Amino acid sequence: MNRKKKILWWLFSPNPKQKKPESGPVGSESKSPEKVIIYSAPTCSDSQVAKRFFSEHKVDYQDKNLEKPENRKELVKKYGWLLTPTIIINDVIFLGFGINIENIVKRLHL
Repeated sequence: MNRKKKILWWLFSPNPKQKKPESGPVGSESKSPEKVIIYSAPTCSDSQVAKRFFSEHKVDYQDKNLEKPENRKELVKKYGWLLTPTIIINDVIFLGFGINIENIVKRLHL
């Protein structure tokens, strides 16, 4: 199975045992030295899939829930929009997860 098919298989395969992630894994087990921030919403399925992906691939990330007013204000002030998920990897911005998964994988060296 080539890389793209593996990514797509992972993206669309159900994982009923997976708990809803609240934040990324912490500690030295992280595979990626990249700084990852995700502006997410609990009602956004793309946000939930992105957090699941980061957790399963042991990528440390900071989750900024847009239900909190301070996170909404920060996103709008810094970037001028309110879209979920907004994923920032070392100052590179990705709007959406599913459409950007290949570039995110490359950027994280997974």
